[in-house]
Amino acid sequence: MQGGSQVMWAKDRTHNKEGFIQEGALGNVSFYYSLPRLIVSGNIFYMDESGNSKTVEVAGQGGVDRQWGDFSTSAWEWASFRFNNGARVNMYNFDGLHQVGTYQKADGSTQWLDNFTVKQNGYAKAPNGEWFSLGWSYDLPINIEGSKHFTVVPFSKNDTVHIGPTNYSYYEGAGRLIDDMTGMHVGSSINESMDIAILHNGPYDKNQH
Repeated sequence: MQGGSQVMWAKDRTHNKEGFIQEGALGNVSFYYSLPRLIVSGNIFYMDESGNSKTVEVAGQGGVDRQWGDFSTSAWEWASFRFNNGARVNMYNFDGLHQVGTYQKADGSTQWLDNFTVKQNGYAKAPNGEWFSLGWSYDLPINIEGSKHFTVVPFSKNDTVHIGPTNYSYYEGAGRLIDDMTGMHVGSSINESMDIAILHNGPYDKNQH
């Protein structure tokens, strides 16, 4: 990976310090930054449908998040918008209604936002039986790349991560980023979503929109 000189610092209104956010509940603190415009190259190794080992060389844009701290919060909805023009948006949505948003334009200038609305457009079940939200629409308080309204359409419901032996599962996958104002496909999004019983964002629950 190359190109890590441009940093995207998270910040929330609770602490108002770059690189420092409340990770959900009060007292859960996190240091958090991203390297959003890396040039990535390497190899992918996989097994094809016939059981043969394959290797594919890949190259493209990528990003890395770095997070650490003293927190026990274990569930959230998270989105990372990657616009085709180079702009980036990261958003956290926690059960306690605390929200953290970072918007970095293609030129590297940064704004922070909160009080956005995440609408859950669907749900799917993880292998351990937990349900998670799948497909989202976002109403944003500021204009981002010409719009305040976006929808993410996931590529697959099967992008789940399972952590044993705790039997904990969550969704982490990519999707198409749609500008709802124009209907245009303007980039991609990486999303995380977790157990609706913890986030209370299942159908008709208190945090569902």
